[in-house]
Formats: sequence, structure tokens, C-alpha cells
Amino acid sequence: MLNLKPAFTLLTVLFGFLSYNVTVLSQSTDPSPQTIIKNMAERYAAMSSYEDAGVVETVSEGSFPRRNTDIGFKTYFTRPNKLRFEWLDYSPLSTAERNVIWRDGTKVFSFYSIEPERIETKEDVSLAVAGATGVSRGSAHTIPRLLMSEVVGFSVTELTKLSLKRQEAFEGEECYVVEGYHPNGEAWQLWISKNNFLLRKLTNPTTNGELEEQIHRDIKVDGKIADAIYHPKVAGGRIADVIPKEKEDDIRRLVELVAPRDRLIMN
Repeated sequence: MLNLKPAFTLLTVLFGFLSYNVTVLSQSTDPSPQTIIKNMAERYAAMSSYEDAGVVETVSEGSFPRRNTDIGFKTYFTRPNKLRFEWLDYSPLSTAERNVIWRDGTKVFSFYSIEPERIETKEDVSLAVAGATGVSRGSAHTIPRLLMSEVVGFSVTELTKLSLKRQEAFEGEECYVVEGYHPNGEAWQLWISKNNFLLRKLTNPTTNGELEEQIHRDIKVDGKIADAIYHPKVAGGRIADVIPKEKEDDIRRLVELVAPRDRLIMN
């Protein structure tokens, strides 16, 4: 009888060798986390314009995990020097009115709903962003820091000990999940689109053991943004813009985006 054992053994070894090489080849085609961060930085630096709408949410774990929407925000940017960032604060003591910082191309302003009918002129855009960073839970700083060299302070591109944790879909977009460490020792994770290297989500731990998520949606780049966006008006203690209808629809969708702001996480 013909002995097929040597041939079978050879085929097994050959199959194992090929499988190993396919796996190694697949892994080797993934860019390094340093390259991913570099590509992201270059992408934002080259944009002629940028828009997004998003939220900052707090996720608590344990027996009764819960997700709270704390901030709803919207960003507009036109190169070289026009910026508008607005946010809604959904904390229990907030009136949930719009707060805005903006640069019209020449001057920089801020409007906070806790100070009705008061528009402040800021010395520069970096100071305006810095003033809004804490109260917006960091969302006023993350993207403007990537877009504008004048905005100073820590950038997500400065995270250290980078590693590519995995690849996964976030809200239908295939992303690289890159982990890096903040100077204070916290591990941050970034969901960066594989398609266009845009930042879709940022997570970092909070001081009380919860997780904070900053999510960027409805991203539009290199489009035309009406100049009226960068000249908001205040009337009756509120922002009263004269802007195109589609932009008003964006703001209305932003409000809908953050409700409900307090919900249980269901597995």
C-alpha cells in the first residue's frame, strides 16, 4: 500500500508556513502608530475648511453602567484664520444655552450664556480656546489645536508610547485604535479613520474612575462655509445668527444629537 504519511506531513508543514506568512504579511501592511498620528496631523494641517458636530460623554461602569451626555459642540474653521466653536453645557445647573468663541479673520471674541448680552474681545485665538477648554470638557481644544498653529497647549499628536491596539468600526467608519500616554500618565485612545485619517473618537480616564469620550460626527472638509458663520450676533442674551437655513438645521440636529443626555448602557 502506498504510504501517504510523508506527503501529508509535508502538506501540513507547507500550509502552516503559508498561513504564518500571510498573517505576518497582513500585520506588516498596517502602518505604525507613529505613521498614523503623523498622517492625521498632516491631514488637519492641509485642510482649507473643517466642520463637525459632536458630544462629550461620561461612561461609568459597574453594576449599573451609565452614559451621560455632558457637552454638545460644533466646530467651524476656514483657513487661514477663521474659527467658530460653540457648545451646549448639559450639566444639571446649566441653562443649555449656546456658548461661542470665534475669530472673524481679524478679531477674536467670546460669548458665554452665563453673561447675557456680553461679548468679550480676546487678545488672541489661543486665549479664547484656552478659556473654553475646561468648560467644554476639552472639546474646544482638541480639533482647533490640530487645525491652527496659533493654538498652543497639549496636542493629541504629542502622546507618547504609542501603540496600535486594534482596528474596528466606529459608527460605520473603519478606524485604527491608537493608544498613547498623556504627560500626566493617563492612557488615551484615539479612533482615527482608516479612510481619511480624521479623528472620530477620543477617550481618556477621569479622576473618579470613569471614562470620558469625545466623539466627532458629521465631519465635512474643504467645503464652502458662509462668512456669516464667523460673525454671530447676540440679541436678548442669546446668540441670534443670520445664517443659511442648512446651518440652522445643523444646530438643530446638534440639539437632537445630545438627547437624551442620561441613559443606561444596555448590553
